[in-house]
Amino acid sequence: MANQSNDNSIPLSDAAEWTKRWRDTGHMTWANQPTDDLIKGFLIPFEDIKELQKESGFVNIRAYLGLRERINEKGKTISEIKLVIVGTDREDNDLIGEGDKVYDFTTPCPPRCGNGNVLNGNKSSS
Repeated sequence: MANQSNDNSIPLSDAAEWTKRWRDTGHMTWANQPTDDLIKGFLIPFEDIKELQKESGFVNIRAYLGLRERINEKGKTISEIKLVIVGTDREDNDLIGEGDKVYDFTTPCPPRCGNGNVLNGNKSSS
């Protein structure tokens, strides 16, 4: 069911259905992650969004999914899913020219999921 207002919000029931579908499809199994480690979302600090708004020509935000490889404490190479965020101009062009910034200020869930709810599928706090 689509929301009839113009605020781009959706009903919680739709959000719960969409996020459950994501969790159920196991998109992250390619990274050999246990099911409990499936990326469910990203925590985005509002202070960082305000910083992005200072970009010259900023109108909107675009987020790209990426993979960062790193060596864990056991010396094993692991892939971390990242959300790379840029500002866009009025024509939806990425602001990635000279002097523009690309941000990686998100923290995936897990580990930062907060209390369990219908969106993250956690049964208890994380």
